[in-house]
Amino acid sequence: MIRLARQSYSLLLLLLVATLALPLSTGFAQDSTPQPDASPVAIEVPAAGESPTIDKIRANGKLRAGVAVTPPWLLQDPATKKYYGPTIDIIERIGAELGVPVEYVDSGWDVLIAGLQSDKFDLTAAPMFATPERMKVIDFVNYTEAGTCYFAKKDNEKVNSLEDLNNSDVTIVTFTGTGTEEGIRAKYPEATINSIVQPPGGQPPLEDVLSGRADVGPFDSPLAIFLAQQYPELKIIPQDPEYCIAHADIPFPIGMGFNKNDPVFTAFLQSVVDAMRKDTEAAIIEYSDPKYMAPAS
Repeated sequence: MIRLARQSYSLLLLLLVATLALPLSTGFAQDSTPQPDASPVAIEVPAAGESPTIDKIRANGKLRAGVAVTPPWLLQDPATKKYYGPTIDIIERIGAELGVPVEYVDSGWDVLIAGLQSDKFDLTAAPMFATPERMKVIDFVNYTEAGTCYFAKKDNEKVNSLEDLNNSDVTIVTFTGTGTEEGIRAKYPEATINSIVQPPGGQPPLEDVLSGRADVGPFDSPLAIFLAQQYPELKIIPQDPEYCIAHADIPFPIGMGFNKNDPVFTAFLQSVVDAMRKDTEAAIIEYSDPKYMAPAS
């Protein structure tokens, strides 16, 4: 594995997250021509009767947000159990604009959409991949993007490239109900999938691979350098950590999910994301520091 000096490592993290935080094509056009400083994005809070979702939130006196830990976007202090991170900053701003406190509802990736549909929460604070299958049943407002990379034991000769994954002799462990699992099943239909429920903390399925229960485990691309340094017995696919970060497999936009058929609520959420764009980019950089990126124990 590549051993990086601290200065080079920090620079790589900054470059990585600056890339991840680039505005998406959904409403954030890029223009290479220098522009004068733009005016702050206005957040227009819908009036009563304009959005059924907002009317319900106000009637309940709180904004209910479903959470699942996924660094660097959503983290949890193990001592206080308090949630923090870029996604939490956005959710807190939404609550402040609506004049209500936020109630965080612990959830698992396999039940996030069901939680929305059964009215357990109003939106997902969990940073969800906006996959085509999910967009069939819920709406999204996105604020960044990322992809998937994989780890395997160095002595496992069955898997050395992405092409090796599409083989019935290769077992990939995935987390039930995640966008990552959805993407892997679609791209590697011949692989043997071992789907398990993700434990609290958002950590990758390291034990399943280290113990030999699976050949390959997926992880979100921002964790590549951390995993390579902390687990020298593992290899990163594709190729190495730096290549993984620059060429992540199955990239998707990341955002907040909520129930369909409320365009006014969608426009309101989009205005909050637009107004917080620079702060969100800075927060993603901050929380990509290795001290935050370590999977929770």
